[in-house]
Amino acid sequence: MKQPLEYTQTALAASKNKTERMMNATHSIIKKSKKLRHPSKQVDKIGTAVSAIVSLCLIIYGVIQFLSEKPLWSLITLSVGSISFVSNRIHQHKVNHSNQK
Repeated sequence: MKQPLEYTQTALAASKNKTERMMNATHSIIKKSKKLRHPSKQVDKIGTAVSAIVSLCLIIYGVIQFLSEKPLWSLITLSVGSISFVSNRIHQHKVNHSNQK
């Protein structure tokens, strides 16, 4: 029969092994998420272009809604389109100035 000290040491070793495996998995996930947070320049350029098109479509649709006498919907659509457009331009400005440095 094993002594209580041996059981404790075995349990500590097993716990240490599991902790190390979990830490390795965590570090792997962190590396993958960093890669996803910073897309390539080509992907970022395409995403910025698509976002600009969508935001301009929302703004145009908001104007159409305003002309068709739907003021509440036009206000909401114009707000979302404007916020999207401004956010897109800020992102594009940051990307352009970070590339120059």
